[in-house]
Amino acid sequence: ASGFSFGGGGGGGGGGASGFSFGAGPSHGSGPHEVKEIVLARVLVGQPCEMGPDSSLRMPPMKPNAHGAGSQDRYDSVTGMTGGSRVYVTYDNGAAKPAYKIAYRG
Repeated sequence: ASGFSFGGGGGGGGGGASGFSFGAGPSHGSGPHEVKEIVLARVLVGQPCEMGPDSSLRMPPMKPNAHGAGSQDRYDSVTGMTGGSRVYVTYDNGAAKPAYKIAYRG
């Protein structure tokens, strides 16, 4: 099975990014009789970089230059808080796989 593919947008982290949160807070709609759907995903975040929102990012930031001049090591993902929920943003569509689609009334 392939991962998510948003075609250069979505996710809240800029082009080519996919955003994932713990809980339904950022995407949960209102209305007690509406059917809501949420996708439970398995997400590989690797070594994330903690930072605030930055819609200009197109890939994770560089790691501090711990390996000497010319190091090209990047973090694997970005994380931070949005609307009271921990959010992870990945830049590799293969880093997340949908596991379950859950429908419920809120």
